[in-house]
Amino acid sequence: MSVVKDSKTIILSSRGSELGGIVLASAVKSGFRVSCVVIDSTPARGGVRRVLFMGRHCGWSATLYRAGEILAFRAVLRRMSIRHGPPVDVVAAALGVRVLNVEDHNSPEALAVIAAEQPEIGLMGGVRILKPAVIRLFPQGIYGAHPGLLPNYRGNYVSRWALLNGDPIGYTIYRVNDRLDAGPIIKAVLDEMRPGMALCFMEERIIKNAGEALAPILVEYFNGALTAIPQDLSQGKTYKLMPVRKVFELHRKLSHSHFRFFVETSRREL
Repeated sequence: MSVVKDSKTIILSSRGSELGGIVLASAVKSGFRVSCVVIDSTPARGGVRRVLFMGRHCGWSATLYRAGEILAFRAVLRRMSIRHGPPVDVVAAALGVRVLNVEDHNSPEALAVIAAEQPEIGLMGGVRILKPAVIRLFPQGIYGAHPGLLPNYRGNYVSRWALLNGDPIGYTIYRVNDRLDAGPIIKAVLDEMRPGMALCFMEERIIKNAGEALAPILVEYFNGALTAIPQDLSQGKTYKLMPVRKVFELHRKLSHSHFRFFVETSRREL
């Protein structure tokens, strides 16, 4: 008996998520019995709304710097004619996988939709924080790929914080529980900051690598080759958006300008 092939799997993603598409394609290729994709169709905070939200919670200088950083990153992608992968709904259509749209994964409507599918395994691909009621619907667990090395680096922008602190970077495949990035660790994988690579490209690469690795690593786990290890939450901390002064400190440490993208190196890595 193969747990992966015999267990009904649902991909949990968000509208327009490219990471969701990566996770879905990798899951199907790895032999998961994907029943459907449940997409949170709630519009993400964007533009002015997102800036206001982040400004109130993370500070205005860090928020405005991050907004400029994203705009510059997108401009470089357009100039280099680099495109990301297709969004999850396009991938699902190409693979013949059903798509179920809900307003919020944590809503009563979504709980009913998911429960009706009677899933056993859940894979996350670009979703918001899931509440315990959702997690309980998956007897064999929900699994995600965190773009940092747990347990030391929980939260957001963790690769930057790790580089600033002189620690390794990478990603972690883990089982989701009711605390942010705190579930048992399946496998941690080291990555690296290549010479000449800008931070945004590095972060995109780690997210892409993590999404592609989620399903194959879980195949090893369900076949008994890997063991889930509970996190020691006394280690590390939960990080948020990096203040501007810390970003500048990181750039000085890396000894290159933030906007020096080194086009050819970055093109190969994306």
